[in-house]
Amino acid sequence: MLAPTRRRTEIASAIGAGALMMIVALGSAGFAQTQPATFAHDQRSATGGIAEPQVAGRTELMRAAKQGDYELVFARIDAGDDVNQTNRNGGTPLMYAALGGNRRIVALILARGGEVNAAASNGWGALMIASAKGYDEIVGLLLENGADPNLSDVYLWTPLMRAVYERRLRAAEILLADPLTDVNQRGENGATALHLAASKGYARLARLLLQHGARKGLEDEFGRTAYTFAAQHGQSDLLDLLAD
Repeated sequence: MLAPTRRRTEIASAIGAGALMMIVALGSAGFAQTQPATFAHDQRSATGGIAEPQVAGRTELMRAAKQGDYELVFARIDAGDDVNQTNRNGGTPLMYAALGGNRRIVALILARGGEVNAAASNGWGALMIASAKGYDEIVGLLLENGADPNLSDVYLWTPLMRAVYERRLRAAEILLADPLTDVNQRGENGATALHLAASKGYARLARLLLQHGARKGLEDEFGRTAYTFAAQHGQSDLLDLLAD
């Protein structure tokens, strides 16, 4: 069996760091092919009201939320399931709903008391997931319901940084339209969203960030600006835009 560190490195290489972070939050079932939604209807617990934690602490409500089964989500909540139940990694039904991309289910869970700023053990919450996946309507809905756009994960990345890194232009626009979003918030090594856009060569996102107050001259912990990032990563088309 591969050592945990080597195994995680291989997984990250195969699916990308963003997907790995969501797996840490919600478990591999968030990305693996799951059984049809109908399976849940046939596995009601004997308690009748409260869903019992299943694999990795995932409940029937969580499964239904991820699979987009609105009727089952509604039924489980009406039956008394806890909308803020967590799995072993701290994932909640709202996070599963955000991963599933069903705005109607996200709205239902929020209306029934889902904690909008709950975070899993890796710091990812519903807004981070929706931003990374590019589920623009859900990003807007979460912000409207009080999601903090500056909550960061264990690497100090924000939803804006993740949206930029994953090239989710519309999600970034929605986040930047929120007056609370700090466009210059720094990640673990002092890099900002503009540094990320520069390193990836995302000109439209870099312009968008600059329009919303991103500072070109900010240096990371190694003294590198967004211009430096662009130059080091061969993004010559961005050098004029990022020059002081």
